Amino acid sequence: MKSLGEEALKRIGKNGFTVSDFPYKNASFAGYFIKISGLHPSMNDYIPGMRVMDALEGKDSIWYNKNSPEGLQKMQDVLMPVMQEICRHHSLHFAICYGTCRKETIASNGTPGRCDYYHAKDPEENNTLDIGDSTYLLKQADRGREYAFHL
Repeated sequence: MKSLGEEALKRIGKNGFTVSDFPYKNASFAGYFIKISGLHPSMNDYIPGMRVMDALEGKDSIWYNKNSPEGLQKMQDVLMPVMQEICRHHSLHFAICYGTCRKETIASNGTPGRCDYYHAKDPEENNTLDIGDSTYLLKQADRGREYAFHL
């Protein structure tokens, strides 16, 4: 992801532009390249935001506006292959955020209530646990039994 972000920034610079030339300046879709190119990005930095998704759909207002420098329109063709590769890579390697669990299995493995905790936290994620709890769950699980979650 870092090298793809760096490649996108390189292409922007090579064509005589900066991230701040795009509409929304550093908060633009191009600002995403800076986030993923950082030394220590968080997992949340890799999640493409709404402007990144709008740019992938080719929304003109995300790419340029009446105040944009001349020639900025051509950057869509220059950056689109890199953006598509970034999103493909993200979906293959980073997009799994939740593991599904069954309350009965967790209860039998000594961790009752964890699904209820997440359900209360976010009703949209009914009967799911954050995959970050996998270490906790596996430590609680008896090795001879079915694991407490599956992907």
